[in-house]
Amino acid sequence: MVDPYVDTWLDETTFIRNFNYADREKFIWHQDVHDRIVKVVHAKKCFFQFDNQTPFRIKYGDVIEVPKNEIHRIILVEGYLILKISEIKDYETN
Repeated sequence: MVDPYVDTWLDETTFIRNFNYADREKFIWHQDVHDRIVKVVHAKKCFFQFDNQTPFRIKYGDVIEVPKNEIHRIILVEGYLILKISEIKDYETN
């Protein structure tokens, strides 16, 4: 399955993710392998939902902290969505 978004990497841990409304049927529940800080750059009519919680509307400027392995999804009702995502990677120290 082709992803419903396009990523543009800014550096090793930060990228811009652009979602298209036309691909809304591809939005699925998922979990990430790293903690993430998600900043909303553009959203017309979009929602974010953590598992077993009520979806909440997201808008420009919102910041969402997504812990690794936390099940969540995007609900894109209209327009498109642009997010700036920063991954917080765990590094082992010796």
